[in-house]
Amino acid sequence: MSNFFQNTSHSSFEGSHINNTAGDHTTNVAGDIYIAAVDNITQIIGSQDQIVSNGACGKSIFDEYHNFRRCDIRLLRELSTSEIDEETQLWWDRNPTQKKLKYTRTAHSVSLFGVPGDYSYCVAMYYSGRDAYAAWERDFLQYSDHHQNVVHLFGLSRQKSNPALVFCDDVVPLIQIWEKCSSIVKCYLQLHFDLARLRFPESMGGLSFTYESFRQGAVFVRRDTGMICFASQSQGEMGSQLITREFPLLTLHSEPEEPDKLLPFDLFHDETRTLEYLWGIPNKDFLSQQIITSSPLEKLSLLNSPWGRWHRYNMFPITLPFISSWTASDEDSFRTVGWFKKLDRSYSFMTSPWRSSYEREGILLEHGWTRFHYDVTNWGANFSCSVMLPLTSVKKLIFAWLCQGISCANAIGGDISNLEHYETVVKISLMPDVGTAVLHPNIIPKNIYMFIAPLSLNQCLENGSTEVSWGEHGENHYFWSFNPDGSTQISQRVCDLIGLPKYKVEIFTHLSYSLNYQFQAIQQVQKFFGYDPSTQDFAKACGLPLIEVIPLSEDPGKSHVNRRTRQLADCP
Repeated sequence: MSNFFQNTSHSSFEGSHINNTAGDHTTNVAGDIYIAAVDNITQIIGSQDQIVSNGACGKSIFDEYHNFRRCDIRLLRELSTSEIDEETQLWWDRNPTQKKLKYTRTAHSVSLFGVPGDYSYCVAMYYSGRDAYAAWERDFLQYSDHHQNVVHLFGLSRQKSNPALVFCDDVVPLIQIWEKCSSIVKCYLQLHFDLARLRFPESMGGLSFTYESFRQGAVFVRRDTGMICFASQSQGEMGSQLITREFPLLTLHSEPEEPDKLLPFDLFHDETRTLEYLWGIPNKDFLSQQIITSSPLEKLSLLNSPWGRWHRYNMFPITLPFISSWTASDEDSFRTVGWFKKLDRSYSFMTSPWRSSYEREGILLEHGWTRFHYDVTNWGANFSCSVMLPLTSVKKLIFAWLCQGISCANAIGGDISNLEHYETVVKISLMPDVGTAVLHPNIIPKNIYMFIAPLSLNQCLENGSTEVSWGEHGENHYFWSFNPDGSTQISQRVCDLIGLPKYKVEIFTHLSYSLNYQFQAIQQVQKFFGYDPSTQDFAKACGLPLIEVIPLSEDPGKSHVNRRTRQLADCP
């Protein structure tokens, strides 16, 4: 919409009706009638055939595109058909006030007549059904706002009953490349897909549009630039099924780092040339500096993607970081299979401030305890605190795990085809949860305070691992007080009389993992530099922390815990 109206908050096109809002003024255009007199608002003169935008010198926006007659478009092959009923509410619908349309959209491969030049790779998107023209107008407005990550709109056909948009762009479906490309290219495509969808402008639909494109199988790669671009519909009926089954779509909390160069399309199916293009000719004498400071290695781990899951942990204290594997009999449980050795001070864990479930941060006192004013806004709330590494250290641990995953799997007799089941734990969350919810307390004191104990982090100087516990506070995780300094604790009897809730401790670990194609990619990188992926030599050359594998025993849980406890007992 930004192409057409300036300083407006909402504009909509529905058939011959145009609604435009600027501040508290609404312009309505119906048929050939124009009613408006507002500064800086685009003038709409006459019928919908004469829509103009500021600076267009009275020229219709439709005139900026090739206007094809039906005879100018030769249908070669039907690619896909979608029945769309927007009256069914969808969770990703970010504009619930917009009128819901019902229509059919059909994509055809076409050839064009009446335009100079040879326009290959053209697709015509035809609209039919109850709201065909309104849907066509809306899509036209979206695609006319050109963007590097959107297929190129070339022309249109304005027949009322069966309008069409014509796209000319030399693109290949992402899933078609994904099925045949090397593991290195998969890492590259995943990274650029995530960057494209995170940076897609909200004015063109933002994440909602990119998700719908993904769901429809309408994600493509340009041949000339290798860039990801989105559309409304796939170029094949199987596109949506394949991409949702084969391509990992994960929730992102932060934006991945952009690589320093684009990978040419003609290298997508040539692994050797891809490696040489990204890394150059290997020089083993300078391997450590080259790899650690080089952004291409980061493509292999997609570090900023939260690939993992939260797992309830029933042991405290807990030692971080460690390597774990799901047990074959129970996906909700895991066993420790390895540790990182000789971590230096750069791998020191940090604690975040305690926060309530309403995102209110407590006040940290001098003695380390955190105070919350327990008023009605915090009554029954959860309180949480996280223990984590700095991002740079997390990256190195994930690099270390990728480089040594094959070696670890071989050492513990694991299945290499299921390496994503071996996990690196780099974060823990502690959440006191409500044990007995009291929605209506007997007495609501004006001032009552909750004090939460600090966590204790003890890093072993010998191996660098960190033990997380309550330290000297033991089971006394929190207490109540009427005093803001906590000088006098409230007895349990008074707590019960007031109706204060009881809290329990729940511990969760965030298990990060890498996918099979990432392990396959790092294997190829190691071979490219002349290293055996089944050894730890590559990790050593890169200066990464090495992993100590714990041998499998008859009682692995007990032996692992006892062994690590003995190691920590030797630490100061």
